[in-house]
Amino acid sequence: MSFLVSTRRLVMPPQNRLIQQGSREDLRDAVRDMWDVVPVYSPTNSGDFEFRFWFTPTCFFVLTENGPQTVDRSKGQIEEQADTVMIARFLRGGIRASFEDVPLDRFPGEVYLNDQGFGTKGMQFAAVSQNIVFEKSYLGYDSEIHGPLVHLSETITTRKLLNSLMSELFRDLATSDSLNAETLEQFTACIKVLLRSENQDGDVRRHARNALGRLIAKFIQQNLTDPDLSANSILLEFGLSRATLYRIFEPMGGVRNYIREKRLVAAVAELGQAPYRRGQIQAVSDHWGYSSGANFNRAVRDMFGVSPGSLFGWRASEQTV
Repeated sequence: MSFLVSTRRLVMPPQNRLIQQGSREDLRDAVRDMWDVVPVYSPTNSGDFEFRFWFTPTCFFVLTENGPQTVDRSKGQIEEQADTVMIARFLRGGIRASFEDVPLDRFPGEVYLNDQGFGTKGMQFAAVSQNIVFEKSYLGYDSEIHGPLVHLSETITTRKLLNSLMSELFRDLATSDSLNAETLEQFTACIKVLLRSENQDGDVRRHARNALGRLIAKFIQQNLTDPDLSANSILLEFGLSRATLYRIFEPMGGVRNYIREKRLVAAVAELGQAPYRRGQIQAVSDHWGYSSGANFNRAVRDMFGVSPGSLFGWRASEQTV
């Protein structure tokens, strides 16, 4: 298993990208195919809005930014979108509404799946939201099984994972004319796994597992200087079972071995930036969370067969710790 992100890109030609923007007076016309909205007039509401759309063969992305407004959906709008679901999260603001008979109170940090074949009525605050729309059949979604509203981010693990993947996808869309195809595959796989969809095969489970592994690997990389970084701290951070964590890192010789190798490579790389500086070995050892210079020395010998002072071609006796 590799935690590297694929370079395979999904190109977004100009005809697959759309921007709608305007004033309060233009808003109702802009969204009339999807929503009935009425902007709220207030001193803090300019009424300006912006919607960005990106269309792919399997889904489309929507980034929305607008002021406070009431929202409703007509029977025709519901019928038009009845075969789709929307994966949604707020970056800012939120909504208080009812989704059929289900309370719909959404705020930043949570990720939901909404069945577009049901009505919504309520109040949306000034907000920025990110949304991804799929065909129900593609995800293996069934409203009778899953219900009209699915809270996808109920656990620490799914909250971190889905938010991370959505951030990557929308950051890609905002900064280039293409999308990382594997990131989209991983996101889709995670949704299918969470839905316990029948549309799962080995690739779906592998993509979901790789996505989680990549997120954990990123956390490890960001915390290598923490001497308390361990399997236990990762379990607490992500709410995983020990068996799941060990299964993800088994191809790398286990999570403990993965942390040890990543930390040592980073430490040696830093040592190589100023190998002749007095006290550099001890400074590097301290910076990268080794409990002592002796432990750093032992780790270097285990991997490279020589002491830290001999790594870059000088005798250890010439280096003062």
